[in-house]
Amino acid sequence: MKVTRIIPAVLFAAAEAWGNGKGAPPGRAGVPVDGPTCWEVACHTGTPLNGGGGRVTVSLSGGGTYVPGVAQAVTVTVTDSAAVIYGMQAASRLSASASTQAGGFRATNARLHVDCWSADWSKINSKSGATCPAATPLEFITHTGPEPGNTFTFEWTPPATASGSVVIYVAANAANGNGNPQGDRIYSTTVTITPAPPQTSNRPVVRPTDGVLVAGDFYSQSKNIAPGSWVEIRGDNFYSGDLRVWQGGDFTGINAPTSLEGVSVSVGGKPAFMYVLVAARPGLPSQINAQIPDGLGNGAQILTVRNANGTSDNYTINMMDRVPSFLAPAAFKNSAGRQYIAAVFEGVSPLAFVCAPNSLPGINCRSARAGDNISFYGVGFGATTPDQGTGKIVQVRNDLPNVVLRFGAQAVTPSFAGLATQAVGLYQFNITVPTMAAGDYELAGSVGGVPLPSGLFINLR
Repeated sequence: MKVTRIIPAVLFAAAEAWGNGKGAPPGRAGVPVDGPTCWEVACHTGTPLNGGGGRVTVSLSGGGTYVPGVAQAVTVTVTDSAAVIYGMQAASRLSASASTQAGGFRATNARLHVDCWSADWSKINSKSGATCPAATPLEFITHTGPEPGNTFTFEWTPPATASGSVVIYVAANAANGNGNPQGDRIYSTTVTITPAPPQTSNRPVVRPTDGVLVAGDFYSQSKNIAPGSWVEIRGDNFYSGDLRVWQGGDFTGINAPTSLEGVSVSVGGKPAFMYVLVAARPGLPSQINAQIPDGLGNGAQILTVRNANGTSDNYTINMMDRVPSFLAPAAFKNSAGRQYIAAVFEGVSPLAFVCAPNSLPGINCRSARAGDNISFYGVGFGATTPDQGTGKIVQVRNDLPNVVLRFGAQAVTPSFAGLATQAVGLYQFNITVPTMAAGDYELAGSVGGVPLPSGLFINLR
């Protein structure tokens, strides 16, 4: 069998350090037949190769295997305590012929772009379609401008047919930003990927329509997804056991699990955090509830589900920084079709919700009065100060900036808005009810300039 070698070589550099702010020159990715790295030709000088005390790592959404023709998210991270700016270049080649392109790249955000080069470096085209022109077949994905971030994510599609093992070569430049080539640090590594075993007929399948949505108890008017949001993933063959909800033993300290019963989810090459597994029932799909990781760019990102039977086909979700979604289960919609937010009274026992008395079957409803302290909850509101990340039990107070809330036309100022402590990814808003006439009021406003979803009500008297 012919062996395939893929060499995404990622070359991080700053414009100040080497004057290539719009991308690295070709042939500096570490591909043996292309020529030396920037360290070897001294366009960057500092410590010896891999001698700077840091490292570069590469992860793929498919783990250590690939399925021919099925795109994967590639995440490259360079760690170096002295670096302040970075650039990137990647290339992919066949092992049997290191001068022959293998698969192809796609930039998933504006930080990167793909150039197409001829083998003698005399011709260049920008990649505008699925493949490069025949005259310039060699692909390099590279930075668009100097980057302060040390992580880059992009997409790589393997060759259309299985071609043996794949080796990913990575060269990374961590630049110090001092305006000259001295003092930069070059790192390299390799990753070997093998063709995935033939997938069984009962591998996971994400439903092609509405396969991933904001978790159903949260009211959202958008199919976009924000980092840290809780989502429902619907499909088939995810899991066949009893209902499985995370337990304390699934956590590592304050860190939520990334796998339950051998089932895991990848988004943009990063693991999601697993909360619930539900087996398929008559007329209902199999379901996973998971938290989307942070550190992903806006725009299209690949989501896959993996278990012992294989990996699902790619499912594309669209990421945005903020997609406000309030806790408002379907049970909080009254007989007239009005949807109430699931607001609760603080410090009241038994638990009571803010809704017109006797308006919602089976729910302890009570109208809110002036001076009452109430709380409501949500997901997808964006970063807090300080940032709490994702997949962790929140330990410290934090604040969500630029929150504007109204009950109808009446402005209300939350005494707290941020991620709830001792919870994972759940935002909390605390309000003291102002003096207002009795009645239902629509919740309105924005967070970070993004409008709140319309059509949610609260009952005051």
